[in-house]
Amino acid sequence: MKLLESKRGLILILLTVVCLLFVGCSNDDTEDISHGDEYLKVSFTLPGSKAQIASLGDSLNKVKVTIVNTEDDSDKQEDSKKIENINEDVVFSFSDLKIGAKYNVIVEGYEVVEGDKEYCIYKGSQISDQIAEEEITLVDVKVNLTDSEGLVLITDKPDDYVSAKAVLLPEDNGLETGFVEREDAKLKAEFGAIPAGTYSIGISWNGAEELEIVKENFDLLAGRVTTLLLSINDEGSLDIDVDWDTAPSVPSNLGAVYSDTGVDLTWDSVEGADGYLLFRGDSSDKYDRILTTKLITENSYTDALKIDPTTANKYYYWIQAYREGLGSDLSEPVTPIEPGKLELNIQQPVDNNANKIPDVTIEYKEEGATSFTEISVGSIEVEAGNYVVRASKDGYETWEDSVEVIEQSVTVSPVLTEEAVSKYDLTIAQPVDGDGNKLSGVRIEYKEESASSYTEISVGTIEVEAGTYVVRASKDGYNNWQKSVIVNQAITINPILTEEGSSVDGYYATNPNGQVGQYKTITDLSDWTEDMKIVQGVIADTPRSWRGYHEIPDPDLYALFAAWDDENLYLMVEIPNIDEADTIDHDASFAGSQFLPMGWALNTGKRVSGTGLMANGNNVWTEDKFYEFQGGVDTLIMHHPRLGVGEPGLFFTDDNGEFSYEEGEYLFSFPDAGIERDVYFNESISEKMWAAVVPGEGMAGLGGKDSTDMSTYDYIDVKAEGKKASAYQITIPLVSLEIDRNYLETTGISVAVFSTFGESIMDVLPWDPTMIDNAKEPYGPDSSTSFEKEDYDNINAPLARVGN
Repeated sequence: MKLLESKRGLILILLTVVCLLFVGCSNDDTEDISHGDEYLKVSFTLPGSKAQIASLGDSLNKVKVTIVNTEDDSDKQEDSKKIENINEDVVFSFSDLKIGAKYNVIVEGYEVVEGDKEYCIYKGSQISDQIAEEEITLVDVKVNLTDSEGLVLITDKPDDYVSAKAVLLPEDNGLETGFVEREDAKLKAEFGAIPAGTYSIGISWNGAEELEIVKENFDLLAGRVTTLLLSINDEGSLDIDVDWDTAPSVPSNLGAVYSDTGVDLTWDSVEGADGYLLFRGDSSDKYDRILTTKLITENSYTDALKIDPTTANKYYYWIQAYREGLGSDLSEPVTPIEPGKLELNIQQPVDNNANKIPDVTIEYKEEGATSFTEISVGSIEVEAGNYVVRASKDGYETWEDSVEVIEQSVTVSPVLTEEAVSKYDLTIAQPVDGDGNKLSGVRIEYKEESASSYTEISVGTIEVEAGTYVVRASKDGYNNWQKSVIVNQAITINPILTEEGSSVDGYYATNPNGQVGQYKTITDLSDWTEDMKIVQGVIADTPRSWRGYHEIPDPDLYALFAAWDDENLYLMVEIPNIDEADTIDHDASFAGSQFLPMGWALNTGKRVSGTGLMANGNNVWTEDKFYEFQGGVDTLIMHHPRLGVGEPGLFFTDDNGEFSYEEGEYLFSFPDAGIERDVYFNESISEKMWAAVVPGEGMAGLGGKDSTDMSTYDYIDVKAEGKKASAYQITIPLVSLEIDRNYLETTGISVAVFSTFGESIMDVLPWDPTMIDNAKEPYGPDSSTSFEKEDYDNINAPLARVGN
């Protein structure tokens, strides 16, 4: 596809501003010194400015310089000039400066387009030395590229579109955002301010882990918002054609030989280069002179500087290649040598991304020699012949190259590749029971996920290759324990075994027996098991048991289960049917209620955590503040229990930790997020269903409670009394939560589920005493029912853990 914007290359260069600070002197040698007339003269010099600006057109056409006294902000001056004639220097003069003061010199480069519209594309500053009488102070200001103001992607919507996410690579930048649908049936994704630089663009369609790379090495320009228009071709795949130019590579084998006529410079050609610029300096740290104002199109040049063996090592030369106005990085500096002298010029070693690597051991030897000699970055004199150069460092593969030095000096550029870590430590901790007591005699086995048989191992550490493994532990009298893990780093496994026939006996329990859910694909209710339970509550602990037992449906929640696979997170809550509704949609069935919302509160750690409020201080789907989760939540899933009713939503917090109704960024519909629900009426998993009853009254004591101290009640198994519960399952694509299986199993997330009567929370798992702190008080519109329907609940119970 075409990018509908004028062709313009990303200019990755350093501008050097030479600031000449004068006090009582002039740059004109014939002019008398005027004592007491302090002024600062700033000369703006762009390396290769004539050729560079000519090739850029109007990309850089305004420069502004500001000077500020570092000790007195009121002592400030600024001036700006347009670059109209590339054959004239741009000079700034400032007067009335204070002797002894230091000035912060700020340089900004602008592109002015469309009349008066300005983009600040370069900026830098430097503190000067103290202003002194009759002395010139030289200040070098390195001007860096500013950030891009943003990126907007607009594309056609595929026929099978459900959801999509745009990702700017490399992924460690964390630059990704979702697409939203526009009214014109196109999709739009927006990124905010992004560092200018080179990126690749990938799109994840419909929750897929694999990214479709639609453009590699795309240069994002500074100081502006860039819009990319994408389209889908006839084959249904995504194309993009962007004509940004890239800078050429650094010229190699720069050589400098002095003679009676000057210094002869030679170098290797760079494919596609329009020409070259040469620089000279009297220090290896920086240059102070550009040898030409026009690009050199040959592979040689003679600097007329006259030097001899006593002065040769006082000068350094650099070269830079250009193509369509884009400059390469500077070469490493070289010093002139006498005629007939040959040198090996060793460049600073870099990695595959051109990042410099410090502390590399560099060695060389003549081909055929038995031993190497260690050398440093720089130049060494050698005789004509063949040489082997090698570079090594821990954590990198050893680099080696053979070079022929016959007629001219040769530059060697070591590029080291990081060693691939192929094996990782898998540590098996001592198995324990549900109370944390160590177990002996446990059989531990493991296998690769795709393998057909297990290998027995012991407690301790084994080394395995990267991959997915299944670890299991077994012991007579205990339920078998099993866990699937992705190993791409050192990882520790903690087996927890529960006694056979045991269930959660503590009534209220969060992550009982250390259970955090299991890796398993859920296709039917029968796939759930008791050891996937992450929270257990109690039946008859909702407000109606204290006031208004006649009120239906009962928003009671009993137990929460969790599982996951490579694609989805599965959560299931058991909703008791104590009032024995005969169908899911009966008025007495909360599992089928069409009027009373329920929700799932998650803390994934992927966004700024809040307490569940919106920016206006209200809760989602309410007109006031009715509850907060003090443990922190960053994701909220809201819906009515009855399927097909209302507009269920997946909510994310913003940068302030607050939820929002802003669709496409902080709010997604269930279809867009790929969220699905399944309800199994009067079917459940828990082996027992404990209910709190008034002492001595049995099933008749489910209501009519007085004390809010839950330890004062008897507990009976109502499942044994014939009562049932419905299993309510929600399936959430991991990609919609911006996590994957590895993140879930190594970092983990936190979860709670809650029911409401339209406003305040009526029950929550993990349970919190604030559910009944006002249970006995009357509800305003109906005094026969509980005030809990409209009170504020400050929930402090920790959320349940899933995955880890």
